[in-house]
Amino acid sequence: IYRELARVAEQQGDEPERARALLEKALELDPSDPQAGDALADRLEAAGRWDDLLELLNRRIVATDAPAQVEALLRRKADLLDQRLGDEVGALGALRELLRLKPQDAPALLRAGLLAARHGQEDALALLGRAVEAGTGDIRANASLAEAKIRRGAGDAPEGEAWVVSGGGA
Repeated sequence: IYRELARVAEQQGDEPERARALLEKALELDPSDPQAGDALADRLEAAGRWDDLLELLNRRIVATDAPAQVEALLRRKADLLDQRLGDEVGALGALRELLRLKPQDAPALLRAGLLAARHGQEDALALLGRAVEAGTGDIRANASLAEAKIRRGAGDAPEGEAWVVSGGGA
């Protein structure tokens, strides 16, 4: 009911804070409610409330039993940490969690491999190799290129190069 009240409040032009508070209440009653969680996450993202969004994502990851939903939440967490909060190591941690659930996720393997390489982590080549095996198209090509650069000592995935990561949103 709180989710519906939040929708009505938003449609009537009420303060966004009222809709947010109602969605928070819905999540208090049912922490695993995906609709309330997604709606609140979208509002926090639209408002640029990155720390609040991260806290919400962490709560939802713990409260959710559905593997596909956990995977989506971990992808969103990795995106938030990397792109909005500038925390590549935290993003890599979220991707590692995702890979424990879905070990052959090619986009996550590529992205984790690139981040691991950028931070000098020993398993970068292994992650990129797994991305080559699991991936197709752009993912396979980019993982192979990054792997070759690391092997020949050209470094990690340079900041200025375009790395295409498609399929699965990682």
